[in-house]
Amino acid sequence: MSVFSFHARLSDHPIALYMSGCIFLLLSAFLLLEHVIVVQQVASLQLPVLADIPVLQQQARILEDQIRVAEMQSFLLGNAEEELVRMYVIPNQADYHRILGFFSVLEQWIQEHSSMKDTVSLHIGEPHDIPVPLSDGSTEILSVHPLTVTIETSQEMVDDISHLIQLAGFLSVGDILREKELLKLLIMTEEENPSGIVTMEHFFGADLLEYSQNPHSFEEQIRRSFVSEALLATFAHMLKTSLEPIHLLLAGRAGQLLESSDMWPSRLFVMQSIASRMLPNERIRLHMKLEAYSRS
Repeated sequence: MSVFSFHARLSDHPIALYMSGCIFLLLSAFLLLEHVIVVQQVASLQLPVLADIPVLQQQARILEDQIRVAEMQSFLLGNAEEELVRMYVIPNQADYHRILGFFSVLEQWIQEHSSMKDTVSLHIGEPHDIPVPLSDGSTEILSVHPLTVTIETSQEMVDDISHLIQLAGFLSVGDILREKELLKLLIMTEEENPSGIVTMEHFFGADLLEYSQNPHSFEEQIRRSFVSEALLATFAHMLKTSLEPIHLLLAGRAGQLLESSDMWPSRLFVMQSIASRMLPNERIRLHMKLEAYSRS
């Protein structure tokens, strides 16, 4: 059973992901551009160390190339995530089929882990519209679909069930990480090796399910690209505290069922409340109120 602290905030979910997904990627381009400007300023001052200027100019050209790579990656990844969000996470229609499909997978998963008949019941309420302010000052109207979910299961499954529902709608490794973690690693990367930011961004942009199934290959790319003990220690701490519990959950049967049922990425579900009631034989009944979203 995975045990970790999960802070579900609406701002962490992909409601505005397709509009803000490029921010952290473009941040690297700005950091690299600042580095180029500093190099050019050093050259323009005509300092006595003239022998170093050709080297600095060569570094500037390399960094300019990295900026172009980062900008292109940002453009492509941003469009890719926007398309996934529009198709699966917050679609342009209600798409109740994928809502029902997710909870069918959830029921199959918990039944496979129990010697008793676990059950999942789902009620979908009447939708209503809400305005969502966007970063550019405009507003988008989303339809909210209230969901009431009742689950009877064993006590040992409670944490994993709630965590899997809270993970619904996330796409990439970077979605799981806190903003502070992302910025800290980007800043440390820029300080050690600005050209390595693209490698770090590739890790952040990795599909969360693919990463969970083979985390070693993704993590080794980072370990091979950097030598700073401080950066690698920060990276290792992030893996242990933020990502290890996630990939242990998705690397197991739950992730397999989501993938084989074509339920990844899943719809976004925001948990409004959760209540529990103890039953005989160490059983428990969970009562959850969730919200799914679609574009009006």
